[in-house]
This record gives sequence, structure tokens and C-alpha cells, in this order.
Amino acid sequence: MADRVMVMYGGRVVERGTVEEVFNRPQHPYTWGLLDSIPRLDLPKPQRLPSIAGTPASAGHQRPECVFAARCTHRFEPCEQQPPLDPVSESHEVACWLTPSERRALRVSVDEVRPPS
Repeated sequence: MADRVMVMYGGRVVERGTVEEVFNRPQHPYTWGLLDSIPRLDLPKPQRLPSIAGTPASAGHQRPECVFAARCTHRFEPCEQQPPLDPVSESHEVACWLTPSERRALRVSVDEVRPPS
């Protein structure tokens, strides 16, 4: 059992927070992909689970761009630099250049297709 969750990609922390925050209000596109790949028992069984396109980064990512940029469908110019781990709330942080309102809008569009668990 855990109270807090840390999501890592390519050896870097991309999101961390309480279990409730990360699972119910994920803020990073990688976290979205991970959560969306979990089979839902309350929905018909899909023929294939969603996956994240591209090749995973190796641990110890050393390039200057965001560690997830090569696989992110929301990549834009600022992603050429690694984002800092910024607070979403007092106990929730995310490393993403998308603004909170952009992340909220993008996640709402995903949740319309796949209802939250």
C-alpha cells in the first residue's frame, strides 16, 4: 500500500503526488498513457489495449529536450528543453510545459472517449 506515487520515464520523474491525485487527476501525458492502458472491468473488453506510440527512452536520458518529447502527441516548441517539476497543488508536481488549462482540456477530451475509472 502506498500513499504517494512517483511516475518516472527515461530515468526522470515526470509526475508525483498522492495516489488520489495521480490516479484521479493525472497531469502528464505519459501518466495519461499508462492509466489509459489499464483494462476496465466496467466496459466491454477491447480487442486491443491502447498503447503509447514510439520507442521507450533509455534510463539516464541525457538530451536537453523533455524526456517524453519523442513519444508525446502534444509536443511543441518548449519541449526542446526539459521542463522543471512544477507544483500542481501542495502535494502534486508535474514536469510538463503544457499549462494547467491545456492539460485539463486535453484530459477532458480523452475522458470523453474513455470514462474515468
